[in-house]
Amino acid sequence: NATNGELLTSFFPYDRNFHGGVRTSRLDSVLKTDVLVTTPAVGAEDVRTFVRGDDGTAEQRRSFSGFVGGYAGGSAVASGRLQLGATDRIIVSTQGGRQAVVNVFTATGGTLLHSFYPFGSFTGPINIATGWVY
Repeated sequence: NATNGELLTSFFPYDRNFHGGVRTSRLDSVLKTDVLVTTPAVGAEDVRTFVRGDDGTAEQRRSFSGFVGGYAGGSAVASGRLQLGATDRIIVSTQGGRQAVVNVFTATGGTLLHSFYPFGSFTGPINIATGWVY
């Protein structure tokens, strides 16, 4: 809780034995705020969304692949509105091991809207963020 520092929920987005770390972002939906989770660890490439239930537990809403072609080199995730009047989008980027790509999905996940290679043949990690630029 940003007002009083109270812990709202705590959960394991992956198996309890997973120790690879996670990347997170907040996605505003119509009903509640979702938490997006992905991992920079090699061997995982899915994006998972969770929402805090009325009882304080985190419920997984959906999971989808951030990339095509079996990439499992880890990923970064961000969310936000990319144009005025639009709804939130989910943005996923590679973390190395292939030509660096950024994919943009609908907020419901799974529908790819845009895909681009921002740095040509660069194969390193891409960190991503969104925000309003005035």
